[in-house]
Amino acid sequence: MTPIDWLIMIGGSVAAIWMACGVWTAIAATQRGGRPLQWAAIGLFLGPLGPFVVLKVLSRQCPSCQAHVMRTLLVCPACGKDVPRLAENPDGPLWTYRRNW
Repeated sequence: MTPIDWLIMIGGSVAAIWMACGVWTAIAATQRGGRPLQWAAIGLFLGPLGPFVVLKVLSRQCPSCQAHVMRTLLVCPACGKDVPRLAENPDGPLWTYRRNW
Protein backbone atom coordinates (compact mmCIF):
# COMPACT_ATOMS: atom_id res chain seq x y z
CA MET A 1 0.00 0.00 0.00
CA THR A 2 1.16 3.48 -0.78
CA PRO A 3 1.23 6.33 1.73
CA ILE A 4 -1.74 7.92 -0.05
CA ASP A 5 -3.79 4.77 0.52
CA TRP A 6 -2.88 4.88 4.21
CA LEU A 7 -3.90 8.54 4.45
CA ILE A 8 -7.23 7.81 2.79
CA MET A 9 -7.89 4.90 5.17
CA ILE A 10 -6.95 6.89 8.26
CA GLY A 11 -8.91 9.94 7.12
CA GLY A 12 -12.00 7.83 6.42
CA SER A 13 -11.74 6.17 9.82
CA VAL A 14 -11.44 9.50 11.61
CA ALA A 15 -14.40 10.91 9.64
CA ALA A 16 -16.51 7.85 10.51
CA ILE A 17 -15.66 8.19 14.22
CA TRP A 18 -16.44 11.93 14.11
CA MET A 19 -19.85 11.28 12.48
CA ALA A 20 -20.63 8.51 14.97
CA CYS A 21 -19.94 10.97 17.80
CA GLY A 22 -22.38 13.43 16.19
CA VAL A 23 -25.10 10.77 15.96
CA TRP A 24 -24.47 9.55 19.50
CA THR A 25 -24.62 13.13 20.81
CA ALA A 26 -27.95 13.70 19.05
CA ILE A 27 -29.42 10.46 20.43
CA ALA A 28 -28.24 11.16 23.99
CA ALA A 29 -29.55 14.74 23.86
CA THR A 30 -32.91 13.62 22.44
CA GLN A 31 -33.35 11.17 25.30
CA ARG A 32 -32.81 14.08 27.71
CA GLY A 33 -35.24 16.41 25.94
CA GLY A 34 -32.89 18.21 23.53
CA ARG A 35 -33.35 19.05 19.86
CA PRO A 36 -31.77 16.34 17.69
CA LEU A 37 -30.58 18.49 14.76
CA GLN A 38 -29.05 21.12 17.00
CA TRP A 39 -27.19 18.53 19.07
CA ALA A 40 -26.12 16.57 15.99
CA ALA A 41 -24.46 19.74 14.68
CA ILE A 42 -22.80 20.31 18.05
CA GLY A 43 -21.66 16.68 18.14
CA LEU A 44 -20.23 16.91 14.63
CA PHE A 45 -18.43 20.12 15.53
CA LEU A 46 -17.02 18.84 18.83
CA GLY A 47 -16.42 15.24 17.76
CA PRO A 48 -15.50 13.03 20.72
CA LEU A 49 -16.23 15.87 23.17
CA GLY A 50 -19.91 16.07 22.10
CA PRO A 51 -21.10 12.98 24.00
CA PHE A 52 -19.11 14.12 27.03
CA VAL A 53 -20.88 17.50 26.98
CA VAL A 54 -24.31 15.87 26.91
CA LEU A 55 -23.60 13.13 29.43
CA LYS A 56 -21.63 15.08 32.02
CA VAL A 57 -22.28 18.78 31.69
CA LEU A 58 -25.86 19.21 30.46
CA SER A 59 -27.70 16.48 32.30
CA ARG A 60 -29.12 15.94 35.75
CA GLN A 61 -31.84 13.72 37.23
CA CYS A 62 -35.53 14.44 37.65
CA PRO A 63 -36.40 14.26 41.36
CA SER A 64 -39.70 12.47 40.63
CA CYS A 65 -38.75 9.66 38.23
CA GLN A 66 -34.91 9.78 38.31
CA ALA A 67 -34.77 10.15 34.50
CA HIS A 68 -31.88 12.12 33.06
CA VAL A 69 -32.96 15.58 31.85
CA MET A 70 -31.10 18.61 30.54
CA ARG A 71 -30.59 21.53 32.90
CA THR A 72 -32.53 23.87 30.62
CA LEU A 73 -35.81 21.94 30.87
CA LEU A 74 -38.60 23.10 33.14
CA VAL A 75 -40.72 19.95 32.64
CA CYS A 76 -39.40 16.36 32.67
CA PRO A 77 -39.95 14.69 29.26
CA ALA A 78 -40.34 11.26 30.89
CA CYS A 79 -42.95 11.92 33.61
CA GLY A 80 -44.28 15.37 32.70
CA LYS A 81 -43.74 16.86 36.16
CA ASP A 82 -42.08 20.20 36.83
CA VAL A 83 -38.33 20.05 37.43
CA PRO A 84 -37.43 22.41 40.28
CA ARG A 85 -34.77 25.02 39.81
CA LEU A 86 -31.34 24.33 41.21
CA ALA A 87 -30.70 25.85 44.64
CA GLU A 88 -27.63 27.68 43.38
CA ASN A 89 -26.06 28.31 40.01
CA PRO A 90 -23.31 25.67 39.57
CA ASP A 91 -21.29 27.84 37.18
CA GLY A 92 -21.27 31.10 39.09
CA PRO A 93 -23.45 34.20 39.15
CA LEU A 94 -22.73 35.38 35.59
CA TRP A 95 -23.76 32.22 33.72
CA THR A 96 -27.08 30.44 33.67
CA TYR A 97 -28.73 27.60 31.81
CA ARG A 98 -32.20 28.97 32.54
CA ARG A 99 -33.72 32.28 31.62
CA ASN A 100 -35.67 32.52 34.86
CA TRP A 101 -32.86 31.77 37.30
